[in-house]
Amino acid sequence: VAASSSFCTAPSARRPVLGDTLAAMPELGSPAPAAASGATGGAPSANSPVEERICPLTGAVGYCPMAKPRGYKEDQPKPELKVMFVLVWEEGDSKVSIGVYPHMNKHWAALEIPDTSSKAEIKAQYRKLSVKFHPDKNPDESAKERFQQVNDAHHTLKDVDGSLAFPWDAHPDKQHVLSGLEALRKFGALGSEAAGTDPIKAQMMQHVVKESSECKVLIYESESIKSGLLTKVTQADALCVDHRNGSNHLVKVYRRIVSPVDGHVGCDEEFVLRDDATRDEEPVRTAACCLFNCASV
Repeated sequence: VAASSSFCTAPSARRPVLGDTLAAMPELGSPAPAAASGATGGAPSANSPVEERICPLTGAVGYCPMAKPRGYKEDQPKPELKVMFVLVWEEGDSKVSIGVYPHMNKHWAALEIPDTSSKAEIKAQYRKLSVKFHPDKNPDESAKERFQQVNDAHHTLKDVDGSLAFPWDAHPDKQHVLSGLEALRKFGALGSEAAGTDPIKAQMMQHVVKESSECKVLIYESESIKSGLLTKVTQADALCVDHRNGSNHLVKVYRRIVSPVDGHVGCDEEFVLRDDATRDEEPVRTAACCLFNCASV
């Protein structure tokens, strides 16, 4: 799908704020809110002189990936892109979902806090830095710019409550560093059913991943059997960054496929065959086989 014209601006439309949608971000495996079906980005404050462009076709903030950007040469980096989409496929107990969210690295850096911060921590840090860099209290020449950065960051992140957390350092055994194309191949295999529900939005999401210079990916997998049904779950969380223009997105892929186990003769007890998806240190039970009996080991 390609747009017939270059990027155009919709000045009369209200650009959604990141917190509007992130406040309702679904947990993995839960229904996606309707509000999350569009693209969005962090809105600058009313005092900001820069008005970011909005693609009328996809809703993307920064530039339209479906059309050649107007006024940009091939050797120039494109503007920073901010996209938010969620696609969900369900059939019986099986479910596949893909979510792409602007991670807002520069705003976390401006507030000098990690992306795991709660709403209360964001608010407290904002108050601290706004006093520190207030032009009336800080004579330094850079204070005014830092004060504006702090205000913009708080405006964008004030309703985020851990939903943008990417616990990379907490899971060294699950870390994978991929190129954008490698990550796209990985996510494509995991989320094909969800992508098929809306090919245009899926193409937009593919563009975000493919254009990334680097994707840090955490992969969790588990398998279990209960009542003759095999449940396989794969969860992939990624932070994809395009170093050319600063675009950075959190990508979440969730895949749960439930299928009958051939030869099963009845077993109501649940057996965890494999589970590295758990994020805590609780031990998991393993089963030699639940095809013909309930003997666990």
